Amino acid sequence: MGIGYGSSMTNTDEVIWAAGDDGTLSAVYDTYSTEDGRPTVDTTNLYTTTSVVNNGFIDFTSTRPITPPSSDTNSFTITLDTTINMIWAYNDYVSSVGFDDGVAYHADNKSDPLIWYMEVNSSGSVASWGNNGA
Repeated sequence: MGIGYGSSMTNTDEVIWAAGDDGTLSAVYDTYSTEDGRPTVDTTNLYTTTSVVNNGFIDFTSTRPITPPSSDTNSFTITLDTTINMIWAYNDYVSSVGFDDGVAYHADNKSDPLIWYMEVNSSGSVASWGNNGA
């Protein structure tokens, strides 16, 4: 599963969570995409992640700073109480946790029937919704 902060893959900060087929391996990749193609792994990993196996699924919990360090020019700054356009992609199954396994389905605000938004509120909560009312 991957998400990106923006409405397209061009010049977008993205994160990819990957789980291997053995049900225990997992990895998280902090990435950046300069075009509508495979993103590259960011030189600065902002994500701290834990994962646990829960009833045959891997649950990821990730955190990252709202404001990245000034030296990290590829990471999105989250502005509190502001709606953020989001993109997403997923792959139902991969044979390993390698970054090159990729994702199979893509969606963005221009082509997908479910437009997705996120807002990180100053109260500490996160709201997420799409055009289907979810």
